[in-house]
Amino acid sequence: MTTPRIFSPQPLYEQQLYSLGEEHQHYLRHVLRIRIGGAVTLFDGSGNDYQGVVERLDAQELAVRIINRAAIAGKTCRLTLAQALPKGSKMDDIVEKATELGVDRIIPFRSSRSVPKWSVEKAADRVVRWRKIAIEAARRCRRPDIPPIEDVVAYEDILRMAHREDDMLSKARQDIAAPSPPWPESGPAAKCPAPVGVRDDASCRIIFWEEGGRSVKSILHGENGRQAEHFFLVIGPEGGFSREEIDSARKLGFIVAGLGAQVLRVETASLVVLAILQYELGIFSMNDGGKSYDMRGVKI
Repeated sequence: MTTPRIFSPQPLYEQQLYSLGEEHQHYLRHVLRIRIGGAVTLFDGSGNDYQGVVERLDAQELAVRIINRAAIAGKTCRLTLAQALPKGSKMDDIVEKATELGVDRIIPFRSSRSVPKWSVEKAADRVVRWRKIAIEAARRCRRPDIPPIEDVVAYEDILRMAHREDDMLSKARQDIAAPSPPWPESGPAAKCPAPVGVRDDASCRIIFWEEGGRSVKSILHGENGRQAEHFFLVIGPEGGFSREEIDSARKLGFIVAGLGAQVLRVETASLVVLAILQYELGIFSMNDGGKSYDMRGVKI
């Protein structure tokens, strides 16, 4: 049987004993019928898995002791997905699949053609929901970290945030060794340390437009793509971006890209973009005798 994997809202350390919450106790007790000595994997969203065993099991408590920490191989690149708010519950699916596809940060935003016109309170509630979806997706696909889901912002803020990313990467490096909780008190959005070796100036900003632009292949295999160690991807709503929005992005150094002649649904476009990038960057490559490399020749 596959070892159950449980999310912990508190930071984990080796040789420590952790009491699990009621929802996890029910799953382990009544669904998996686990016993004392049973193996359990815990993760706290910080980028590591922790192997443990059930040490206490009674009517009041189910506690797991951490035996060791499993080191996770670092990434060669970082992905930020800025997604315009789509209609209905489509964002739920985008967050779930983007987490599975390894995106490192998700920023929902309002553009001029976004259909949802939420109040501040409703937007905050949705963000809490998306953070829970990201946690569950990470648990299910055995991902050791959880992508932060930022608060909903305006389109103009997205363009500015792309330029502030360098400062955030520098701060993230300082946080790598800090034993602080992996998310702020406002909600379970895990910190996402920058991969070791990421340069502050090695960013490629791409905005996708249904009216045309460079092909993704030409960008990835051009100088910008080959040198980039961080991709900031911006995808619009069902109605697409206005020409004024595209012009604003161009002025701030974004590359305008297209996805071919077919017009894709917004939830399809997001997943296609991420799948293409992750294929090129090597997330889908299995190590073949130590000879697997990403598109820039970096050994995976």
